[in-house]
Amino acid sequence: MWDKIKSFYYDFLSTFVPKRVRYKVTGSCKKCGKCCQDIRLKGADDEKDFKLTQFFIPTYRRFIIKGKDENGDLILACTLQNPDGTCSVYEKRPKLCRDFPKKYLYFNGVLQEGCGFKVEPEKKFEDYYKKHLK
Repeated sequence: MWDKIKSFYYDFLSTFVPKRVRYKVTGSCKKCGKCCQDIRLKGADDEKDFKLTQFFIPTYRRFIIKGKDENGDLILACTLQNPDGTCSVYEKRPKLCRDFPKKYLYFNGVLQEGCGFKVEPEKKFEDYYKKHLK
């Protein structure tokens, strides 16, 4: 009986766990350049809007549209990449590139296979669980 009460109590508490999980990015860049060939912009799903953005913000003209992902968002590739995967205009790269990957994310970011960075939840499920077990 006591186990059932505890179970209901924990189920009740779980409704107050924030739905937005904060993720941390660790590791370092291996300079492979894969991320420059598979740039995914969440919410960018209209090719005409992207072309308009390129018209008004010349920095974005370096990107071409490769296709769309499973959510319909655009997949971009950079045209200013050296054959070895490094950036040919590294000192003048746009903020989008300078900030990649952000130190903290609010979604589970997708990184290329073999990337030197790792994305993991800042707080693991066990941390929430242990807090309420006491």
